[in-house]
Parts: sequence; structure tokens; C-alpha cells
Amino acid sequence: MKKQWGILLGAGLLFSSSVYPAYAYEWRGIQVLPLAGLTETYDSNITSVAENELSDLRTDASAGVGLVYEDKTTVVNLDTLLTQQMFIDHTEFDNTVISLHGRYKREFSKYSRLTVDDSFSRAESPTTFNDAFGTTNGRYTRDINNFSMEYWHEVNSQLAWRSFYGNVLANYPAEILSDSATNTFGTGLDYSFSSSDIVSLDYELTLQDFTPGASSRVNEVAANYRHFLTSRLYSDLGLGVDLINDFEGNDKSYPLFRAALTQDTDENTRISITLDKRHAVNSDTADVYNNWRLAGSIIKQLKERLQAIGSIFYGKGKYVTRGGASSLAGIDAGISYELMKNASLRAGYRFEMKNIINESGDYIKNTIYCGITYKF
Repeated sequence: MKKQWGILLGAGLLFSSSVYPAYAYEWRGIQVLPLAGLTETYDSNITSVAENELSDLRTDASAGVGLVYEDKTTVVNLDTLLTQQMFIDHTEFDNTVISLHGRYKREFSKYSRLTVDDSFSRAESPTTFNDAFGTTNGRYTRDINNFSMEYWHEVNSQLAWRSFYGNVLANYPAEILSDSATNTFGTGLDYSFSSSDIVSLDYELTLQDFTPGASSRVNEVAANYRHFLTSRLYSDLGLGVDLINDFEGNDKSYPLFRAALTQDTDENTRISITLDKRHAVNSDTADVYNNWRLAGSIIKQLKERLQAIGSIFYGKGKYVTRGGASSLAGIDAGISYELMKNASLRAGYRFEMKNIINESGDYIKNTIYCGITYKF
């Protein structure tokens, strides 16, 4: 009965949206943009484990609202989305996914600006391949809050200066993993030799603490060269070094490398491919993760109403102290079709395969989904 009510509620929201005109409300200069959605998903491995996999059908009923305030120098955005996930057979895994995001952007002049971002998510499984890579297998609640702040100032037509701060808080209510706090402080310079060649120099200090657990400190120095092959196509090449005081108290230095190729045709078409090689710390495990990853993504407007979205990922890594190699391969392909002005249909397929040495076999996950979203 609970499943029927959930499906009827989601369908009712969509039906009522279809019957009445679409609105973007305004209150005291703030635009209010509600939305509702309903998605059906088949998941071949809902617990993301290597053995005794459980498959199920799931209904996701979503409701959210976006708030936008804008004047000549300031833009403020706040987006909220709540999704009730309801499983057909394994109802013990029913849960609520929470996604909150806020952004404040202030231009003090045409030469300087401040951008502040904060996002919070509660979910029982990773939503991206990057989130799943190098983390502990299984289904468990993750509360992640990610805050960042950057001040940018243009010194002259060729030189710009940046200063930034970031904070990531990871909380695991089931106490499967230790909670962690990561603070990053940094500064950087961007110098344009010409309209097609830009060099960036960056320094970052990252402090990470696990509760309970140990702490680490990372000093990173890196340089990046960006070259515009055309006005919309550019390449990046980055080199640097990480000086890490690890969780055992050892001081070591590791090289880092990054290469990327990106094409930004317009806001509806973007293609990118990135290769990263580094030693890193993350919010999941108190250890240094020696890894490399290759990732690609595409957003392509095929027709006026039809858009294709896809991503690929492959990565391998090994924890320096505890050992144990791991790898993850994945592909995600989907389409979005605009049914009417404010309603869109989404459908897609996702494959994910993860292997961790010292655990039994590969974790394989196939997901098929189809859903509709309506923006009021």
C-alpha cells in the first residue's frame, strides 16, 4: 500500500502540473521555481556488493524548489530537492535523498568578484563514478557538506589573482566509517601570454582530520598551461608535487599530472576528456590513495528538443599504507526529451564494475531508468 501511495503522489504532482499553467512565482524580488518528478529505476545490485547481490525496481518521487535573487552586482541561488526512494520488494532500503545547493556571487567591480558555494547531500549510494572510486563498498548513509569560497581580482589585462578556501564535512550516521573534516586554503595566479595561451600557478594547503582517527597535511604546488586551439576548443596540461605528512606521521613527496581536452560549443553542447594521476587523501579512508583516472563526458543537443548526455570512467589505485589495489569502470548514457515547455522526459542506462583486491570478486551494477520532470 505504501508503494501505491508513493506512486500516486508522484503521478498526482505531475498531473496537476500538466492541467494548470506553468508559473515562475516572484516574491519581493525573489524568483520561486518549483519542480516535481517521478522516475522508475531497475537496479541489479542495490547494495553495491560483490556477493549475494539484491536486485529490485525502485520508484523515486521528487519535489523541489529553486530560489533566485539578482540585482546589478549580486546573484543568489538556492536549490533544494527531496527524493523519496521506494523499493518494490526490499522495502527495508526505502530512504529519502536530500540535495541542497546555494551560491552567492558578488561583483565588487569589473576587476574583482567573490563567489561562495555550499552544497549538502544525503544519500545511501554514490551518485557519480568519481564518488564511488576508491571508497568502501556497500549501501550506507553518507552526509556530505561541501563549502567553497573564492575571491578573484584582475590586476591588469594579463594577470589575475585568486584566493580560495574549501571545507568538506563527511558524516556516516551508521558509524560504518569515521567522520572526517577537510579544510583547504589556497592561492593562485593566472597569466595570459596571449588570447590563446594562459599559465596558472597554484598553492594549496589541505588539513584532514578523522574522528575517531588520525590527521594528515598536504602542501600542493602545481602549474597548469591552457592553450586554445580554437575559440571553443582548448587543452590543459598540469604538473606539480604533493608534499604529504600522512596519517602515520611520515613526510613524503609525490608528483601529480593532469591533462584535459575540452570543447565548449555553447551552453547545450560540451565535450571533455580528462586524465589525472596523483596521490590523494579523501573523506572515506585515513590513508593516501595512489591513483590515476580517465574520465570523459558529453552533453550534446541533437535536435531542438532532444539532448544526449553521457560519461565514461576508468580508474585504478592503491592505498599506500594498508595496500590493496582497486579499480572502477563505468559508463552512463542517457537522453532528455522536452515534451512541452516545462516538462521533460529522461531515460538512460548506467553500468558500473568495481574490484577491490582482498574482497571476493567484482561488484557489478546495471541500472536502467526512465522518468519525467516538470518545472512549474
